[in-house]
Amino acid sequence: MVYTSLAITAFFVTSIITLLTLISYQRLKEQFKGIREWIVGVNLNSIALVISGLTTLETKFIFVPFILALFMLGNILLLRGISRFFILKNLHLDVIIINFLLFSLALYFLWFDDQISFQILALQLALIYTYVRSIMILLIHGDKQNKMDKYMFITILLSLVIVSAIRSINGFNVDLNNTNALIANDLGYTLMLIQYLLFIMMAIYFNLFINQKTHVKVDQEHEKFKIIFNESPLAMMMLNEDGMIIEINQKFADIFGYQSKDIVDSNITHAKLFELVDQDLLQDIYEMNPNIQNTELSIMNSNKERIQCLLNTSFIQYDDNVHTLMTFTNISEIHKLKEKLYYYAHYDLLTELPNRRKFLKYIEGAKNSFEKFAIVTIDLDDFKQINDMYGHDAGDEVLKLMAQKLKNNLEEDDFIARYGGDEFVLVVNYQRNKEVLEERIKRVTNILNKGFVYRDYRFQVTASIGYAVYPLHGTEITDLMRKADIAMYSVKHHQKNDFKVFED
Repeated sequence: MVYTSLAITAFFVTSIITLLTLISYQRLKEQFKGIREWIVGVNLNSIALVISGLTTLETKFIFVPFILALFMLGNILLLRGISRFFILKNLHLDVIIINFLLFSLALYFLWFDDQISFQILALQLALIYTYVRSIMILLIHGDKQNKMDKYMFITILLSLVIVSAIRSINGFNVDLNNTNALIANDLGYTLMLIQYLLFIMMAIYFNLFINQKTHVKVDQEHEKFKIIFNESPLAMMMLNEDGMIIEINQKFADIFGYQSKDIVDSNITHAKLFELVDQDLLQDIYEMNPNIQNTELSIMNSNKERIQCLLNTSFIQYDDNVHTLMTFTNISEIHKLKEKLYYYAHYDLLTELPNRRKFLKYIEGAKNSFEKFAIVTIDLDDFKQINDMYGHDAGDEVLKLMAQKLKNNLEEDDFIARYGGDEFVLVVNYQRNKEVLEERIKRVTNILNKGFVYRDYRFQVTASIGYAVYPLHGTEITDLMRKADIAMYSVKHHQKNDFKVFED
């Protein structure tokens, strides 16, 4: 009973250690293939030992075949694991055949000859052959591992060979009062416990071996990650699960001007570089939202300058915790180019006023914003003569000066654009009556009528102006522009330097 209790206790100890080893192994399964089979093989042998210690003469026909199957499977997995560990492709058919023959012989002595001594002998010889073949693999191919690890495993396996050999011999000294089917006497129980202790030693050493390799691998991965992190061409920042900045790389420091001491240990929601970032986006980052990809945002650099970036986030396992890895792509130059392209597409380069495209976009919005508004077309009188007499440089100067006068005298809600050539268009919010509107247009006429000097030449430029009112004269922009032009050309053909409303 004492032997049985000790065996069961030893089994549970071995199982716990084996479980811990398998958990550690998950990190190394790609690097150290075969360890799982090796561990499972040892544990199957341990289970078989426990059951053999509990098998009585009455239950031997039920349990002994099961025990032999466990030993055979355990031996095959043990040797297969060692082979895979050393990247050997040999299937070791000899071990499979020898185990099968010896276990078949043990079954023969169980069912037909009922010789416990020969059952024990066949069982132990199968174990001895498996352990010896394992030792041979370690001796031949074990140079790939640390010598201490190699010789420790060899020592344990050699000890198992010796104990199994003693059990084989001891099997011929059967105690007539013994009730166990696979243990000959008290010495057999002791030898079985020694075998178990050796299995425990192997399990403990496996666990130490795996943990050591795990730490080495983790250190290597950390070192590799740091190299990639610091040498990345992208600006990178790492956050922990609490949203604290724990690391930035050199590219981040180069682009934004911050050093680690400036922002590390700051919470992302309070860091000064994110002052311009929408709080909802910061909250999404803090909560590890996985959908932050190619998100445009502005970062405040150390010189208080705005830098436009694209942000992508991903999640990595680092130091046994999930961290957020933020990558920033500096698109400031692209953003500036986009702004330039937008400006070139929507503004007149000479006068710096909005152009026709910008005007048409604005007027569509004005239809929704204002109940009534006037479209006022302004065409400079006799502008062609200025170009012909004084050159296009003088003409350009006149256009710039007229544009500046119009811009300087805009009122709230007014909009001015260069529509083309020497024609400008003004949009005025029609808040009051016609008299107020025409007083406003008259002031524009007077402002433009003031003379100016260019290169010792004095110019007196006037303008013909016509206007149409939305929605009084129409709701379509092209129709309103046409009617305003009709009124403007009516002024130009009659008296010039005046304004007129469209009349049906």
